Amino acid sequence: MPGLGGIEAARRITAKDRNHPVILMSGYAESYLEKHGLPKGVHTFLKKPVEERILLREVEKGIASRSEL
Repeated sequence: MPGLGGIEAARRITAKDRNHPVILMSGYAESYLEKHGLPKGVHTFLKKPVEERILLREVEKGIASRSEL
């Protein structure tokens, strides 16, 4: 995303709607996450490349967590 990283995008999304499940995917963010942890409101982090079944499982979990509210 030119000019906007995924972590900043996640912060902006969750600032507008804390109940919106955000899934971060990256091949490079591990060092940031180890130092700072997941941004508040982020459902999960997946390391690329991610298997389709794992992505689908996390999307389903995110949808289910939102519908429980």
